[in-house]
Amino acid sequence: MALNIPGVDISYCQQGLNYEKLKADGIKFAIIRSSVTGTSSHKQFVDNLLNRHVNGCISQGIDYGFYHYSCAVSVAEAKKEAQFCVEQIKQFPLPKYPVFFDAEEMQMANLGKKTATDIALAFIDEVESLGYPSGIYANPSWVETYLDKTRILGKKDLWLAHWVKTPRQYGQKLWQSGLLYSAGMKIDADYCFVDYPKETAAWYSAHGKLPVNATKKPLDEIVAEVWAGKWGIGQRRYDDLTAAGYDYYAVQDAINKQIAEQSKSSASAIKVGSKVMLKNGAKTYDGGSLFPFVYARPHTVSEIVGDRAVICYGTVTVAAVKLGDLTLA
Repeated sequence: MALNIPGVDISYCQQGLNYEKLKADGIKFAIIRSSVTGTSSHKQFVDNLLNRHVNGCISQGIDYGFYHYSCAVSVAEAKKEAQFCVEQIKQFPLPKYPVFFDAEEMQMANLGKKTATDIALAFIDEVESLGYPSGIYANPSWVETYLDKTRILGKKDLWLAHWVKTPRQYGQKLWQSGLLYSAGMKIDADYCFVDYPKETAAWYSAHGKLPVNATKKPLDEIVAEVWAGKWGIGQRRYDDLTAAGYDYYAVQDAINKQIAEQSKSSASAIKVGSKVMLKNGAKTYDGGSLFPFVYARPHTVSEIVGDRAVICYGTVTVAAVKLGDLTLA
């Protein structure tokens, strides 16, 4: 095994992962949990941090693959899991590492070697039929006790989980060796013994696909997505934009300019006698507070002097406010 490429595998457990630091620590690839099947419900769920992890890896040039944590108890369920997994990952550029079937649930093992192996192979074959190279994640106990290794070893790619100094040799292409401390947290450590980017490129080519390089979208397109609510708000917006390699402050500056332009346009249309609404959170002209009900009802503008407007409710003068804090009702 000439190559010994350092990597990690990550999931919802790595909240707040610093991808730039991960790269600085020499990590070359990440196997990202795409999805999971519930142990009791047997329903499929997307990993909470899938999008953030993929975009974070893309932003730092870290190659990636995926894995699905399986609880399948039949071939039909394994195929369903594979279809769900692919549905989640197809939105991203083609991974340079395979999509792995995570075999470690005892409810599957208890079905016997033949059935457990049938399930694993059904997942792998279904993923490959849907356009992605695939393989299996398992530890030596599973390889020896719960799976028919004659149907897997040398026939399907193996990602071996063996937390020892020197792993058992099964012809594995990936090895999960234990834990490492990187980017401020403990993460599963992995090593790759083959040139997976080269192998997967050949696989895609043979199956009529070509890997595409991740490209950043133009600023105006990202701003439009922010307006549409696709990047969340507050800290989540900052985290997701930064993880995807975008300049949060440039995006937010563009957003703020659009808001200012809209406010200016709206304010210029407001005249004495206009029916208006006060923007949520607006203060009085002198910075004072207003009762919550003031924001929920329309008012009439009774006076405008510069950027100062007086609003009334019926015959009652309510407050003097900034003109820019008003919108037409």
